[in-house]
Amino acid sequence: MHQALEIAHSTQESLSAELTPTLSMAMPLYEILLENWTVLKSTIPELSHYIDVALSKLKQYVNEGQRTRIYALSMSKFLSL
Repeated sequence: MHQALEIAHSTQESLSAELTPTLSMAMPLYEILLENWTVLKSTIPELSHYIDVALSKLKQYVNEGQRTRIYALSMSKFLSL
């Protein structure tokens, strides 16, 4: 359980390091969080149900963000940095 929470905590720390986290920062970090939790799910199958619940909610949030026009603009701004 600690490993799953540590992944989320490091993502939260990265976002809170900035005074104003932006979509261009959050979305790539959420993608990394999705990848890390997916790997952890196969590593610790006992937690797979709980990780699936978290992944589902995070995917829903990421999908909503990707549907907006501001997402494309923020990603182009992120890539140009």
